Amino acid sequence: MFRALFLFDQYKMTTQPDTRPLSSDIHLQLGRLHIAIHQIVFLRGCKNYTFCHLTDGQILLLSKTLKYYEQLLARHGFVRPNKSYLLNTNYVLEYTASEIIMCTHECVGISRRKRNRKSDFYTVLQTKIA
Repeated sequence: MFRALFLFDQYKMTTQPDTRPLSSDIHLQLGRLHIAIHQIVFLRGCKNYTFCHLTDGQILLLSKTLKYYEQLLARHGFVRPNKSYLLNTNYVLEYTASEIIMCTHECVGISRRKRNRKSDFYTVLQTKIA
């Protein structure tokens, strides 16, 4: 299905404020592809790989786990509603107690533990959408 394997560049996670523009480098075996974080609609994990869905409809295959990208993108407004998805809150159309609907009309279920309205997960969603 995917012939090329994309890898995210090592991203320094420091306690100091990051002055770089909001973009991450993605390395292709033959060159470099720059993708701005605001172009990522959501990431879907599949075992030890991650599929990155972009605003233009492209789907990139990344060789790191979803947990790696969760730590990397948490400060940029991404939330993890279940073990398989990492969502950009800028592209959430609506949400209920059990699911989130993205701008691509993809329905993503919310795990039972995160359905609690008092959790940090809902706080982030309410501040981003409202």
